[in-house]
Amino acid sequence: MTDKTYEVGLPHVTDPTEMEDIDRKVLAVARSMADIPYDFLPPINERNEDVEHLLTFYVTATGETPESTILNLLSNYILAGKLLDPTPHKASYEEYPIINGHQRNRAEYREYAMEADVLDFLHSKYTLRLDTLYRVKNIEKKV
Repeated sequence: MTDKTYEVGLPHVTDPTEMEDIDRKVLAVARSMADIPYDFLPPINERNEDVEHLLTFYVTATGETPESTILNLLSNYILAGKLLDPTPHKASYEEYPIINGHQRNRAEYREYAMEADVLDFLHSKYTLRLDTLYRVKNIEKKV
């Protein structure tokens, strides 16, 4: 891995007329933070500090909390280590895994609805502890 870093800076607002553009500037900074590639993410402590500084800046500049879009991008930035982790077996390695959209789609694809005959077979095999041949000999002869 190369030793590159991404710098995310706070917008500079000196003129009171620029306060109208503060939402747009903070949104741009939040988007740039959320778009940092997985290999270049700073440690979680630095990400928390970055978000805290940006939120403090926004609240002191406007006196309000940011809109939900900005908060969503900032939360994605904080959780980026978990969301962008390409490990396919996170659910088996972590107690409380956070999976991204691609991993959720893959998990849903693997799940499927069983039909009644499959459920009957599984019931006879595991609950009644009948051999697979029992089903072939006795159940299919009735049909």
